[in-house]
Amino acid sequence: MQRWRSRVICPEYKPRQFEYHPTRPGTLVFGTLEGEVVIADHSNEERPVVRAYTEPGMMSKDRQDSILGLCWLRRHADRFVVGSSRGVLRLVSSAAAAAAAHEDDDDDDDDDFEAAARRGGAALAPRAKAAAAAAAAAAAAAALPSPIVQSYEEFEELTSVHVNCTDRWLLASGYSNDVRLYDVQTGVRARTFKGIHSDHINISRFANLSPHVFATSSFDKVLTY
Repeated sequence: MQRWRSRVICPEYKPRQFEYHPTRPGTLVFGTLEGEVVIADHSNEERPVVRAYTEPGMMSKDRQDSILGLCWLRRHADRFVVGSSRGVLRLVSSAAAAAAAHEDDDDDDDDDFEAAARRGGAALAPRAKAAAAAAAAAAAAAALPSPIVQSYEEFEELTSVHVNCTDRWLLASGYSNDVRLYDVQTGVRARTFKGIHSDHINISRFANLSPHVFATSSFDKVLTY
């Protein structure tokens, strides 16, 4: 038997759900118990967090609204769908390039502080430096485009989301007997499949190669497709 090893990444978060990127090895998105969404690259041991969406109300309703559904799109490699336990549904752009530029700006701010201190012949006061850095970071964050590409009608008590192989349809299910279908790009609810099960639906998934076929599994012990 081969030896194995493990490494803890992003210990500052409380992950609840995760999804690997379909084409980028090492890249995954995970959602937390506190309604946050984080894109990480575990091949980068020094800085695994690519981008974190931690602002209250961005990906969920509040800090008590856990992220339960995540799904990367296939034809739009920088986008993924996120769903929260209280029904918030979003199409998100990872915008890794913008995040990287933001991080570079922060590094430049530090360099500017040091240069200013040298010119003035004295170190800047720590509190003044921290306050100025926070203000610069806030201004840079405000300048970034919104990561939310599309919002969808809420699906209460959500537990599962999935996008079909053509990135056309979004499937949502949860603690109800129904399954809902949305148009990914327009955000319009296309159809509700009522009464598919007699108990709540644990998971729903599209087929990998058939864009109009999906399966659902429920605690009523029935699998439908």
